Amino acid sequence: MDGFIVRTAEKDSVLSLCRRFSVSAERLIRENLLKSELKEGALVYISRRAKYVHIAEAGESYQSIAAKYKKSEEELKKINGAEYVFYSMPVVIEE
Repeated sequence: MDGFIVRTAEKDSVLSLCRRFSVSAERLIRENLLKSELKEGALVYISRRAKYVHIAEAGESYQSIAAKYKKSEEELKKINGAEYVFYSMPVVIEE
């Protein structure tokens, strides 16, 4: 079984679940049809973990991360479903 379901705790957020389970925010939001932040006790489907995730540092961009991992910026944007990188964002490098 690739996927599983978790019940959110009080301090869980989309970002914290993405970090904990190595998934992109775009995938988590899309697969759970999320329209707002998570509430405590919500059931969230996690389809599968990415093979490799990079946690963005202050000042990093898709350009700098792509160069570090020898990937294209466009490929990283497509995988992650986001136009920009922000501090502490889990950036999926390889699914």
